[in-house]
Amino acid sequence: MIEINNNIWVMPSHLDASTVPAIAKKYSKQVLSHNQCILDFSKCHKVDSAGLAMIIEFIKQAKNKSIDLQICDLSDDTISLAKSHGVKDIITQYIK
Repeated sequence: MIEINNNIWVMPSHLDASTVPAIAKKYSKQVLSHNQCILDFSKCHKVDSAGLAMIIEFIKQAKNKSIDLQICDLSDDTISLAKSHGVKDIITQYIK
């Protein structure tokens, strides 16, 4: 599960089809409730298309709520996956 410390959300080691449904269910009401949110991927080693969709959902929610969203330590593999799905430009706007 996600570790939350203030406005820093540390992603689990796998953000994929096997973990995303449980994460979405557990955190859907809690997602992005601060003025700023940092998604930390330093411990995340696997992201598939389900995980990528979840990242896009975080971005959508942040944009709708005028939240300053930052993405940290996103792997090159995840960025390549985003490129193959046509969302790299959207995601890279938030990488710090």
